[in-house]
Amino acid sequence: SGITGAMQVADLAYAFELPVCMMNNPGNYMAHLAAALPNHMMMEVVAAGQEACFTVDTRIEDGWILLGDSPGLGIIFDEEKLEKLSVRIPSSGSRPSPWGRRRGAGLYEVAPTEPDSLD
Repeated sequence: SGITGAMQVADLAYAFELPVCMMNNPGNYMAHLAAALPNHMMMEVVAAGQEACFTVDTRIEDGWILLGDSPGLGIIFDEEKLEKLSVRIPSSGSRPSPWGRRRGAGLYEVAPTEPDSLD
């Protein structure tokens, strides 16, 4: 998953001469990944709410996403705005699953076999 997973999927598509698209990305921070893919075709930009706690140094001009000069993905967090968005008490709709989670859930990409599972 993430950038490495996206590059692996794009590489597989490239082997079959297929294009890839970056879709449903908040902000345009995946533009850096798109720029590294020879078979990248287009990118959907979802910018709703990005100004709430961070900015990106990319900009859109004439339908093109232009990368900035900041290090990494060019994301700059505003710590004060981020603090204002924090939640101290979860809402009543935020409850754990009634079925719970198995012990060790989230520790493995592939579920362990019986001998490998946590006791």
